[in-house]
Amino acid sequence: MKRMKILLLVGMAVLLGVADRAFCLSMAPPRPLAERVAEAEKVFLGTLMDRVEDGDWVRGELRVDTALRGVEEKQQIKVIWRKRVGDFQVYDAKQGARGIALLGDKHEGRYWLRADKFEPVEKLDEVAGLVARKGCGKPKVPSFEEWVKAGKPLPEDRMWTGGTPWFDETKGERRSAEEVYEMVYGQPAKGGAKAGAGGRFPAHWGDPPRVQTRDLRPLPGGYGQGSSTLANWIKANMEKDAARAKGGAK
Repeated sequence: MKRMKILLLVGMAVLLGVADRAFCLSMAPPRPLAERVAEAEKVFLGTLMDRVEDGDWVRGELRVDTALRGVEEKQQIKVIWRKRVGDFQVYDAKQGARGIALLGDKHEGRYWLRADKFEPVEKLDEVAGLVARKGCGKPKVPSFEEWVKAGKPLPEDRMWTGGTPWFDETKGERRSAEEVYEMVYGQPAKGGAKAGAGGRFPAHWGDPPRVQTRDLRPLPGGYGQGSSTLANWIKANMEKDAARAKGGAK
């Protein structure tokens, strides 16, 4: 019976199209909270502001009241959800609603909001504990030697446009293990790692982009080498830090 329900949801997703996946996902039983917290790019207690309806769609902003991962307090995070599909009520959140946001995937440049991505306020302590617990927050960055010993695995939550980072299409040749390590983790393969966030980046920057290009270039700020996507992310965060230091807007 459970398998039949899953097949039915998959079939509905195909029929409704990619934009209506939220409808099928809202019908599906939510996955364990620990899994959703571990996968979320941004985790925080927030309040829904500036709610605007546009037909079946609703857009708004979540004000960060208590930051847990990937955000700063008082930051405004743009969100979107689909209120209904035809006669089916999918999900809705009212102006001023408060909840614990577990955000990751996007639509139209905004984070998807659904029941499984906006937990009740009463779960704040539980979610905070999951974020702080080893293995549920930011993963530890292995040293180059540890990575090689483990078989040089690629992070499961990262995607690479065009396929694998192991092959350099611009040169038509396979990349070395050192080059791939620097692309994946944004730090030199052997020594010279910049301090902060476990030898990676400042914690207040949040997590690096999950989807990255496969090129390799020097990264700003002495962070070794990595993709252009990672370089742009580092540059943008460094510029924000500089603006804050000068008393600029966040």
